[in-house]
Amino acid sequence: MSYIEHRTTVAVYSSLPAVSHLLVPVPTTAGYPQQRLHTLAATALAPMSQAVQAALGFPLVSASGWRPHRWASREQYEQVLIAKYGSVSRGQLFLAFDSPHETGLACDFGCGGLMPVSATIAQQKTTPLWRWLYTHASDFGWTPYEVEPWHWECWVPLDNYQSGAPAAPEPPPAEPLVCDPDTQCCEAPADEPTSSG
Repeated sequence: MSYIEHRTTVAVYSSLPAVSHLLVPVPTTAGYPQQRLHTLAATALAPMSQAVQAALGFPLVSASGWRPHRWASREQYEQVLIAKYGSVSRGQLFLAFDSPHETGLACDFGCGGLMPVSATIAQQKTTPLWRWLYTHASDFGWTPYEVEPWHWECWVPLDNYQSGAPAAPEPPPAEPLVCDPDTQCCEAPADEPTSSG
């Protein structure tokens, strides 16, 4: 089995401001502040959540959706990565300077054993929810971020992202990252950014 990663980067989509009419509320993990996603991501999340409910007995909920740019400078960002992860290169796997969450197209799920906690990555990849998402999420327009089992991104055409108008289904762009969870082997195109949400 393998699944395909397609990143929804700020470099392509840009950041949405907090007041954007394109951001709408989505079901949120209990105890967390209300989360929002881009309207097209929220629309794609609803039927996937219903399918998870039917298959596993609970709906998908978001622990983290859209969020604003968090760094005052590149220097501050790198200092935090070194302090938290020991190096900039290691930290970039878990904290991006420009996070896909800024687009409103990225969602960290907080249910079914998935939660944005890096200490439990291996365990999260054994959950029924992760296996379900691995097999079915792409049918709903969602793609993974291989390093973080809780983090999934909704790919939409750029014109539709900017307008919020629904698009006819079409595949994400070529040159994906192909990941095999059994071997933990991933290959990315040379120009593909690797930093996360």
